Amino acid sequence: IGKTSLAMQIAVRGAADRKVPALIFSLEMSRRTLVAKAAALLTRCDTGAFSFDGDPIDWKGKVDPGLRAVAALKDLIRIEEFRNIGHIVMVSSAWRARNPGPAVIVVDYLQKVVGFKTRDQNREQEIAGVASALKDLAKDLDLPVIAPAQLDNDAAKEKRAPRIGDLRGSKAIEMEADVIIGIHRDRLAARGIADLIILKNRNGAIGRTRTNWIGAWQEFQNISDDEGEIDHDD
Repeated sequence: IGKTSLAMQIAVRGAADRKVPALIFSLEMSRRTLVAKAAALLTRCDTGAFSFDGDPIDWKGKVDPGLRAVAALKDLIRIEEFRNIGHIVMVSSAWRARNPGPAVIVVDYLQKVVGFKTRDQNREQEIAGVASALKDLAKDLDLPVIAPAQLDNDAAKEKRAPRIGDLRGSKAIEMEADVIIGIHRDRLAARGIADLIILKNRNGAIGRTRTNWIGAWQEFQNISDDEGEIDHDD
């Protein structure tokens, strides 16, 4: 829960606040849906204002400012809907050539990507190939590739925080990733709280930090130092 929102927040806020270009491959949501999510995030306006579901729409007060905020980032944020890993690599490489400085790529989400298939290959091997290709892409282009991924249902059934072994599809995801962040809201969700759990960090500490979760526009926010301090694990 919240994996797309967290990835979008990193990309959109990076572009709006720091002018960092973002290339987003949306495999689950339409371009229109992502634009609406970005507009709500930038204006801190309820996502329902952009749903066009028959309710009265506040065009002047909410929708227009949100869409203008997104339009202002048109040179920084690019949204594509390619699913094949070959196309993702090709488009990313061409985009990187035009954006040589700090930048970020989001692939949402990993298990939706279509990998390189062979006759005897199963789905687990295909996902492993995708994870490896995304790792190589990050290394070759020298930028972060954020790939939200689904978890198995065990954590939800057991009403517990996610563990590193809960990643669905292939153990290769765990092995290839430099950083893995789990999101836990479950029993804390009623209070608008979410734990971001650093399950793996190849170059640093692991642990967790508590954040405010603003469901209205789907944003994770810092809270006070005492409430949100990271608990480091060995």
